[in-house]
Formats: sequence, C-alpha cells, structure tokens
Amino acid sequence: MTCPMETYVGPYALGGLDPSEEADLCGHLDDCARCRDVLSDIAWTVSWLRRVPAGEFEILVAGDGAQEAIATPSVAGRALATIATGRNGRWGRRDRWLVAAAVAAAVAVGVTTDLVHDSRHVTAASTVRSVDQHTRVAATLIMTPQGAKTGLRLNLTGVAPGEHCSLIARTQDGRTEVTAAWVATYRGAAEIAATTALPATRVKGFDVVTTDGRVLVRLAVPPNR
Repeated sequence: MTCPMETYVGPYALGGLDPSEEADLCGHLDDCARCRDVLSDIAWTVSWLRRVPAGEFEILVAGDGAQEAIATPSVAGRALATIATGRNGRWGRRDRWLVAAAVAAAVAVGVTTDLVHDSRHVTAASTVRSVDQHTRVAATLIMTPQGAKTGLRLNLTGVAPGEHCSLIARTQDGRTEVTAAWVATYRGAAEIAATTALPATRVKGFDVVTTDGRVLVRLAVPPNR
C-alpha cells in the first residue's frame, strides 16, 4: 500500500522541499513506516550526485533515458521513481538533472550491491566494530573477500540526521579510496552495501567522514584476517 506523502520523500532527500513541506514530512515520518522505508532505500543515492560531472547526463536529462532507467524492476528503480514523480510534476530542469544522475548512480551501485549477496564469491567474511568516544557514532562493517575485490556492508548509527557521509578505505601503504557515499536518514542511521577494488589483505582500516572532512568513526582492520 502506498502513502500520499510518499511522493514528497524523494524531493526531501534531495533538499527540494519548501520549509513548510519539509516540516510536515518530518512529522509524518515519525508515524509512517512506508515512507521511512522509502527514505532508507534512496538516502544513499543523494551524495553520489556531488561526484558526477554534469556534462555526463545532459543527453539523459534531455531525453527519456531517465524514465527508462527508472523502469528497471529493482528496489533502486522503484525508489528513484518516487524521486522522478515527486512534487506532482513541479520539478524544473535542475531537478530532472538530479534525477538522471541519481538513476545512473543507482544503476552503478546496484550492481555492486548485488555482488555482496552472490554466494558464489563469498569466502571467509570478517567483522569489525567501533564506537567513537567523541561523536558517539557506532559502526559495524562486514568485509567479504571477492577475488581481487572486497564486498562491504556497513551499519551506522548515531549520525546527525541528513548528514552527508562517505566511507573511505585506507591501505597499508597509505592510499585511500572512497568506497561509498550517502545521506543519513532522519534517524541518523544508515545501512550501506558497497565494493572496494582493494583486496581485503591490503586494507588497513576505514573512516566514515563528512563532506567537510570530519571523521565520525574510524574502523581498524586487524592484520592476518
């Protein structure tokens, strides 16, 4: 069953609601599990938009590519359809560009997410946990070797609602790689699935950071996993 307020969830995640609309939706989220689920599904796509060059999506926005991608029968596709149909068609060109970028990001990340669940690639998984004493952010990260890559599943709590976050992998030789980016839900939580091109044996640890570089929590990966 859908909710009449569901069409506002996508614009809310993208920061496109008026202040009064945002206040109404925030109050509604306290009571509506359906809208909370939709928000959780699409929250991780939003900060990916910051990393996509605008020129890459000009053709997609001008045509019907976004609608075709949204028609994909997946959780990401259904969630992004909510974004595309949000605000009863009141979106302008900038909003349509955001939708197109979100669709492309969701398609790319959706493939990565599927790998985490592919039992043919699963070997010995390891779990690391950490709670930062200053920020009170708690993180649990499951690492699953997948050949030359590593599947990741992060559960995070204690983040400020709506905070833009990234998961950064740190290697033994000092390199870093951004493995995922997302926006925390209104409850300050996130559940992220991703894949890093780094093999598990080269990873020294992970940082969850904000867009201004603040480290919310650091996860140390013990050697000899």
